Formats: sequence, structure tokens, C-alpha cells
Amino acid sequence: LNPNDIESMEVLKDPSSLAIFGIRGATGAIVITTKKAKAGQMNVNFSSTLGVKYLAQRDRIAMADANGFKTLWSEEQANNGVPANQRFDFAPWTGNTDWVNEMLHTGIFSSNNLSVTASTEKNKFYMGLGYVVDEGVVRNERLTRFFININDELKISKHLKVGFNINS
Repeated sequence: LNPNDIESMEVLKDPSSLAIFGIRGATGAIVITTKKAKAGQMNVNFSSTLGVKYLAQRDRIAMADANGFKTLWSEEQANNGVPANQRFDFAPWTGNTDWVNEMLHTGIFSSNNLSVTASTEKNKFYMGLGYVVDEGVVRNERLTRFFININDELKISKHLKVGFNINS
């Protein structure tokens, strides 16, 4: 459900949710009402958001360099009682790659929403379209979502209304 298509949200607790949903509402319910056209109006709305995200330096995992790793490994092996002549020799290994830094990048977030409402005395129509692209802070992580919400209500007579609602 596109957050821009939400008109209201209600949290129903035990007695009120039981009255509406029966035993399925025993633990409570959240009722979400989506937007609909208002009588006699035609509106077109567009909203767009663009942002960036990154992992702050203070939130990154501190990594040991090659010499620090060799020291820690030697200390661990000594504490575990491994004789010095049986320990792995890290002397030829000199890489200092910060793998946390290599897998992170600045991600881009973009959200675009378009809604069209039209209404007459007999017909109320609402259509909302949304497109979200969210790149995470980890490389090659990406979420792309499309939203569509269409509802229409036709008043056939004083006592009869028909309509439909599609959310995807």
C-alpha cells in the first residue's frame, strides 16, 4: 500500500475489533482507509522525494589492519597453547583492504507519486500511482516498487451504489 494513498489509520483494541472482525480481531486490528474523490472536485497531485543514505563513520565496524590481525592471531594461538612452530605464518600476507568500506556506498532514495481524483454527483473516481527506488548502503542492494490504487464508485439510484477498489 502506497503511504501517499492513506487517508486515515485507526488502531482498534479488543472490544471494538471483536465487534467488527469477530474472533479474528481478538488481538486488535489496524484499519486503514485509502483516499477517495470528494464530490464535485477534480484534483491532480504530484509529489517527489529524493535523498541519499550512508552509514556514518561512527556506526562502522572497526577493522584490524594486516599487522594488527597477525598480532591478534598470534596472541590467540599462544593463549590456546599452540606451539610456536605449529602456528600459521602470516608474514607474506600484507593486504590492508578494509572490506567493510569496500562493500558500502552512498545509496540514493527516490519516491514519486501521482494521484488523480474526479467526481460528479453520480461518480467518484480516484487513481494513485507510485514508484519507489531505494538503493541500500550495501553495494548492489536495490528495491524498486510500483504502487497502484484505483477506486471508483457509481451511484446508480438513490438506494444503489456499486464500486470497486484495486490495490497493488
